[in-house]
Amino acid sequence: MAVPIAYTVLFDLKVKQSVYINSIFDAATQVLASKICDYFKILYQDDTHYVGGFSKTQSTATVKVFPGEGVRNVTITMEIPRQAFQQLDARLDEFFEETIALELKKDVPGCIKVNFLPAVKRCLKDPPYLRSADNRILEYKFDEVLFSKQSDFQSIQIVETRDFGRLLILNDMANLAENDKVEYTHTLMNLPNEKYAGKEVLILGGGDGGLLKELLELPKGQLPAFVTMVEIDEMVMGACSEFMPSVCGKYLKKENWEGPNYKIINGCAIQFMKDCQAKGKTFDYIFGDLTDTPISTKPRNQDCWVFLSTILEQGMSVLKPLTGKYLTHCNGVNVPESITAYENVLAKICNGKVFYGKTKCYVKSFFETWVFYQLSRRN
Repeated sequence: MAVPIAYTVLFDLKVKQSVYINSIFDAATQVLASKICDYFKILYQDDTHYVGGFSKTQSTATVKVFPGEGVRNVTITMEIPRQAFQQLDARLDEFFEETIALELKKDVPGCIKVNFLPAVKRCLKDPPYLRSADNRILEYKFDEVLFSKQSDFQSIQIVETRDFGRLLILNDMANLAENDKVEYTHTLMNLPNEKYAGKEVLILGGGDGGLLKELLELPKGQLPAFVTMVEIDEMVMGACSEFMPSVCGKYLKKENWEGPNYKIINGCAIQFMKDCQAKGKTFDYIFGDLTDTPISTKPRNQDCWVFLSTILEQGMSVLKPLTGKYLTHCNGVNVPESITAYENVLAKICNGKVFYGKTKCYVKSFFETWVFYQLSRRN
C-alpha cells in the first residue's frame, strides 16, 4: 500500500456539565500539542469551539463543545501529515489514537468517557475504504493492489486481501471475492433449487466470470445446453482473466470467448435482448448480474431506476413464460427502502404479470446480508 500523506483522527468526549468550556479547550489542545511535539496556535475561536494549527507539523485541530443530557459533548478532529512524525523524529505508538485518547481522559477536567476512531488514511492512490449498501464506511486490509484503472464504464480495482482472497471492486464497492463463490454466486444461481440441465441460459453482465464458470462446470448431467454472456466492459473481463483465474477460469481470455456450449459477447445487454425479441428467441434462465439496485428513489438516481426497469422489462420479454426464471441480486437488508422500491418496479413491469421469490445470504466480502430474487412471468 502507498504511504499515506495524512491522517484524520476523530475523538468524542463526554465531560461533566460543571466544567468550564475554556478549561476543556485548554486541556485538550495541550494534550494534542504535547503528543505531536508542536505548539498549538489558535486561528479562530468563539464560545463553543476552537480551530487551530500546528506550524512545525502543518497539522490542524478543531475542538467543538455541544450541549448534552447532563454532560458536555466534545468533538476533536485532527489532520496530521505523516511526514510530521519523520521531520520531528517523534515516534508515537503504533496505535497513537488510543495513546491520545488515554491522555485526554486523564488530563481534560471532568472527562467521563473518550471514544475514538482509528485514523482515516487520506490522499492514497487506492484508498482501502469502501461503502456498504446503506453508506457505512468499511475499511479493508489491502495487502497489494493488483489492478487499478478507469474503463469507459467504471472504476475497476482488484486487490489482494487475507480475509477474502482477491477482491474485485467496481466504483468503490466490493463486487466479488474469491471466497464468495457459495454465498454470492451459488445463491444468485439459487442452488440447489434450480435445474439447469439442457437449458438455454443468458447472463446479462457478469464480467467477473464467476457465474459463467460455475454454470459451465456443474456436474455432468446438470450442464446447460448453452450459455450466452453479454458484458459491455472488456477491461473488467481482461482484469479478472489475469488476476482472478480462480473465479473465472479460462473463459474470459479473449481466445476462449466461444466454446461448444457457451459464447461471450462484448456488447450492450439491452440491444442484445432487443435483437433476440425481434427473432422470437427466448431463454429458460436469465441472470441480471449488472448494476446494483439504487439505495435511493431521489431524482439523482432516476436514470439508474429507468435503466433497471428497462433491463427487467426487456429481460421478461425474452424469458419463457411460466417456466422461465430471471435470477438477480438486489441490495443489502439494511436498505429496506431500496428493496421496497425494487418490488414496486416489479409490480409495474409486464402489466403486473411478474411474480417472484427471494432469498437472503450473508456475503463475507460485503460485510452484509444481501437479497436475491427469482422472477417469473405469467402469459
